[in-house]
Amino acid sequence: MKENLGFSVQLNNELVAVAGIDKVKYGSVCCILNTVRREIDDYKGVELDIQGFDSETQNHIKWFKKSLNEEDEIVIKVVKAPFDEPTIIKSKSESKEEILERKLKLYHKLKEELKDFI
Repeated sequence: MKENLGFSVQLNNELVAVAGIDKVKYGSVCCILNTVRREIDDYKGVELDIQGFDSETQNHIKWFKKSLNEEDEIVIKVVKAPFDEPTIIKSKSESKEEILERKLKLYHKLKEELKDFI
């Protein structure tokens, strides 16, 4: 079996996380760079998000998230353990109220967007 590998991530020459999963058998780690423009809440931005999923506990885990600016520099290296502990662990399950709120928000957005077609 191969050694567990993860990511060492630097932002503007500062180490922000050494992310990986070495205490569980199955899981994933992602380093996501994205640019986002959302109409629903008028959000615009560029972000670095280092997150993962622990398949054994079904928990979402997060090491780092930050909005980026023009000229920010990110360096990602593939590294072996040891890894930093995640800073946030969140159960994947949403409450019924959270699910309903999310669905209603989307419903009202789509209802307005599609009013000329219904």
